[in-house]
Amino acid sequence: MLEFLLAVLVAIAITSGFFRVGKKHKWKAQDRAFHGSHKGWEIYISPYDRGVIALSANGKEVVLGDVTQPNTYPMTAIATVEVLKDGSSITSTDRGSQAAGALVGGAALGGIGLLIGGLSGTRRNKNIIHSLALKVVVEDRMKPVYIVYFFKARFKDGTDAHHKILKEPLDKLDRFHALMVTSLRKLGAAIAAPISVSDEIKKLWDLKVAGALTDHEYEAHKAALTSQPIRS
Repeated sequence: MLEFLLAVLVAIAITSGFFRVGKKHKWKAQDRAFHGSHKGWEIYISPYDRGVIALSANGKEVVLGDVTQPNTYPMTAIATVEVLKDGSSITSTDRGSQAAGALVGGAALGGIGLLIGGLSGTRRNKNIIHSLALKVVVEDRMKPVYIVYFFKARFKDGTDAHHKILKEPLDKLDRFHALMVTSLRKLGAAIAAPISVSDEIKKLWDLKVAGALTDHEYEAHKAALTSQPIRS
């Protein structure tokens, strides 16, 4: 009986080992396929749940979701980008009024590691981390929220914020947070960029043709734009 039980346990261990090896090979194949279809993109694939975030070289597109079912969005569809520590937001940057990069708690761009390391960390009360993630909210009614995990502690007691095991995930989190914020900043600058004089004159001309402006009104507005004297 004992020999039979040992044989069963060995069989289970071998099967489990083959399953894990097979799963790793499958994941590697999926990763290669994703990288191959997104050449030149900045890519991160979470080892915890296969979540993915990828940014195009020009910063105008972002891919979110699962590596096997990725969704591509224009950067204009991004509403907010947050860094989560144990599920709570420690930084938040949104498009529009905060596109310049206002961050909760005064964190500097690219300084997530310093911020996390400094949160309530003392000799008597260590700063323990259970998870670190990037939360992205998009204008998509079907899937408005994506959370990509960069770190999950192996044990329920968590990990000290200063532990060396956090260096790599923090570096990656820093990088992708910075890339997203930079892209939002560029987008905000583009939105806030003044319209050229020629564009304004064309709008005036269209209004004149439509009958919304008289010839005199058109010349007056045009002169104000170009600082030219009004023709009688």
